[in-house]
Amino acid sequence: MGYLIFLLILLLLVFIFVLLSKYKEQISRKSKIIIGICFLTLAGLIGIYNILQENESEKLNALKSAFLREKPIECKYQGKDMIVSAKDFNLSNGTMSFQGKSNASFSHIVIPLQDCVLKEQNTESSPKIQENNNQDLQKNQNPSMQD
Repeated sequence: MGYLIFLLILLLLVFIFVLLSKYKEQISRKSKIIIGICFLTLAGLIGIYNILQENESEKLNALKSAFLREKPIECKYQGKDMIVSAKDFNLSNGTMSFQGKSNASFSHIVIPLQDCVLKEQNTESSPKIQENNNQDLQKNQNPSMQD
């Protein structure tokens, strides 16, 4: 789909340049300046979009790398903070998400990488958060386990 959009935009730009060169004498100086400003604005917006996409890509790569090195990753799932680890989750590169392992209490849970941040190692509450998450999810998945 991206290639199709690229080709359409390229064809549109070629068409505009052909029209501008053909009717160069009939276009006023003010219109030429406005067209030039529009092209510069478009180029600037494309640059900003590229920078934002690159930053997002770097963040996701850092999360994937941290997961593979078994560093703690904090994610939001249904409004709750969870600690994601290789013990309970698999990393799916295709969907850019963490998927709960079938033999763990997090089975059938899919958490997008965009909802996660790297967790600092210096906190001592990680095991407690993980334990609370396990209990909450087991209650949500098995209503018969309610207190």
